[in-house]
Amino acid sequence: MCARSCSVHCGGSDNKCHHVHGSCGRGCDAGYIGSLCDHECSSGSYGEGCKQPCSKHCVGQDNSCDHVYGTCDLGCDPGFQDFHCTQKCDPGYCGKDCIMTCSEFCGGNNTSCHHVNGSCDLGCLPGYQSVLCVQECDSGYYGEGCMMTCSENCAGTNASCHHVNGTCDHGCLPGYQGALCLQAITLEAKVESSFFNFFGFRVPTFLSIAVVVGVVCITAVVVAVSVCVIRRRKSSQQRLEQGKENKAYDVLFIERINGIFEDNCQETSMTTEYADMCQETSSTTEYGNMCQETSSTTEYGNMCQDQTTEYGNMCEDQTTEYGNMCEDQTTEYGNMCEDQTTEYGNMCQDQTTEYANM
Repeated sequence: MCARSCSVHCGGSDNKCHHVHGSCGRGCDAGYIGSLCDHECSSGSYGEGCKQPCSKHCVGQDNSCDHVYGTCDLGCDPGFQDFHCTQKCDPGYCGKDCIMTCSEFCGGNNTSCHHVNGSCDLGCLPGYQSVLCVQECDSGYYGEGCMMTCSENCAGTNASCHHVNGTCDHGCLPGYQGALCLQAITLEAKVESSFFNFFGFRVPTFLSIAVVVGVVCITAVVVAVSVCVIRRRKSSQQRLEQGKENKAYDVLFIERINGIFEDNCQETSMTTEYADMCQETSSTTEYGNMCQETSSTTEYGNMCQDQTTEYGNMCEDQTTEYGNMCEDQTTEYGNMCEDQTTEYGNMCQDQTTEYANM
């Protein structure tokens, strides 16, 4: 019986070898070489007879892989997958072990990108830049490849706009309109714009102007009518209040005529705007004592003594413009010192005049 056994890596199910020198008559199993099939494949190769090279996408300088199956010892380079690291990442994925997704802003319907570095195969969608298309356009630029500049009519210090469509971030400068603030505002545009915003749909310019003018006129008429109605109501209210005041005044005047107020003058007397005309009294007015002794001086002299006036002696049988002042003569208002009625009542009895009770 032989002392040594054949190599376990000799080919065939029974691992037979030469009975003298032990060489494997059917060759070696995959991953082994040598006459006795006792050596593994050198680094970089694998398989039957070590004839298969390891994938160049195996990680490592020598791209080492399993000597039998060829799987990369340290995994695959970025962008590759499967056992032998020979298959690129599926569309939409990239990077180490193909677990990264391409940018959603890559151009094209499939948002495809390079399987290794993730750069978009068809460039970026409008408004984005950089290799991975994850960066918005710089301020002041927009659109495809960020090559378009924002309108100079955009409001704001930097005239910034939306990175995709270019609409101004802060609206337009005065005098401009439109999504990109490129349209100068005209009178016609103002009318159309206001009409569209008000009614929600656009109509011809001439019709919109007519409607606007009509609305303004109707508004003016309504305002004018409202003002007139308010003034008329206010005037009626004032007349009503004035009527109430006049009625109250008439009642007061009648009460005065009927002698409701106290007598301010004891004796029959006559008062002018200068002083006491004839008899005694004890009431004082804004000009002095109303009814003291008959010695007051007037514009023409003492009213009730033997003094001469423009018309003669005032208190003797002389005639004045209205007759004898201190006898039973008639003046413009009646007898001055008897029970005659004047514009304000009896001048020298218990009646009330313009200034006080005479």
